[in-house]
Amino acid sequence: MNNLSITPGTNNVGAYINSIEIKELDQKQIKEIKDTLSQFGVIFIKKQNLDPESYQNFAKSIGKPVVYPRLKSLDKKFPFINVI
Repeated sequence: MNNLSITPGTNNVGAYINSIEIKELDQKQIKEIKDTLSQFGVIFIKKQNLDPESYQNFAKSIGKPVVYPRLKSLDKKFPFINVI
C-alpha cells in the first residue's frame, strides 16, 4: 500500500510512474494511477514483464477497454490487445 512515485514528463508530456509492479497493485494504487492518468493525460510505466492476460487485466482495472474493429487483435482471448 505504498504511494506511487510519480515524475512529470519533460515538456509537459505525461508522467512516469516509477518502481511499481503492475501485477501486484492494490486498489489504492489503482486509484492513484487513474488519478494520475486524468491529471497528465498519458502515463508511462517502464520495465514491466507482462503476459497478455496481465496486460489486459491491468487495462480493465483502470478503465473500459474497447475493441478497434479495423485493427487485428492478438487473438480471440485478448480482443483488446492490438497487433500494430
